[in-house]
Amino acid sequence: MDLHLHETVLAAVVAAADRRLDGSLPWSDVPDAERCFRTPERLVSILQLRWHTRLSALIEDALDDEPLDLAQAVIEAWRGCAAEMPGVRRILDAHADTPAMQIAQRKDWALLASAKGLRPTEDPRVEAVGRKIEELARSRSGLRRLTTTNPRHVSGSL
Repeated sequence: MDLHLHETVLAAVVAAADRRLDGSLPWSDVPDAERCFRTPERLVSILQLRWHTRLSALIEDALDDEPLDLAQAVIEAWRGCAAEMPGVRRILDAHADTPAMQIAQRKDWALLASAKGLRPTEDPRVEAVGRKIEELARSRSGLRRLTTTNPRHVSGSL
């Protein structure tokens, strides 16, 4: 697959998601989405990876400033990522009940908790602490988790 086409189509998906902000996956309305990503599930996984990578970078930047309040720095990084990627965040929220996204969510929570100072491999509180940090970030940004009755939550027909 042509890497340039892949990146171009992914950018079009993100731009469409940011315009709509409804949590639906731009699939049939973005040319070449099916050709590049094969399935909606794969595209959602790629969007999750983009989110996680950007969140990691923002957390690293925040911690490089050596903040006194680690939790607040992590909350601000999450909020910053959500502000930069609002359409992607809503798509991920809309697909949060899928098994793949539940695994990815736990990885995000481990990232948030470890940035606050917990060791994911040693501390059983990691998931709960990461979830709490995300909840605080959401409440302070006014971003509520989307819910859907359509488990695929994909625009257009497949």
